Formats: sequence, C-alpha cells, structure tokens
Amino acid sequence: MIKILLDQNLSFKIKKEIKDVFSEVKHVSDTTLSDTDDLNIWQYAKINDFSIITFDSDFIDISTIYGFPPKIIWLRMGNSTTVKVVQIIRNNQFLITEFLSNHENGCLELY
Repeated sequence: MIKILLDQNLSFKIKKEIKDVFSEVKHVSDTTLSDTDDLNIWQYAKINDFSIITFDSDFIDISTIYGFPPKIIWLRMGNSTTVKVVQIIRNNQFLITEFLSNHENGCLELY
C-alpha cells in the first residue's frame, strides 16, 4: 500500500484533491508533528511507512545521511499554488507509483 505524508510546507487542501489517486494520504497537520523539525517528520514517516512529498531540500539532506525509507518526492518548482501542486502530483501519478514500488531509489524529483 502506498502511504503519502504531505510536508507542512504544502497545503493541507492537497490531501483531499489527491485522495482518489493515493488513498492513504496524510498531511503533517493530521499528526502531532505540526510544530516540529524535519528530522522528526522524517522519523515519523519511516516508522509509519510513509513517503514524503515536499518542497523542502532538507529532506534530501536527511535521506543522504540516514538513507531510505522513507522515500522523498521532491517538488522542485519552488513555492507554487495548491492547484499547481495537485496538477503535478496527478500528472505524475504513474511515475510516483512506479518510484514508490521500486526499492532502488530514495528520491524522485518532479518539476
């Protein structure tokens, strides 16, 4: 099962817009992690089998140090509107699914 955790720098509204594509989606605000640092979010994702979608390159740094899981989907288009982020995720649904099913790579960059 694919489980996705949306980082705190993404709108919580994205969750409902991609739920039909990825049924197991949480936003950091759905957890007790709203006011915590990236390492705690990364550890939560690892323990609970989530992959993280983020704008934040800090997760790439953490993954470089500690490895994966969790897998990181790094949105490289800078801060964008919620509509744009939803569009990128939906347009790359199959690529994301393939990446999350593959055990070789820890980061997928989407532009």
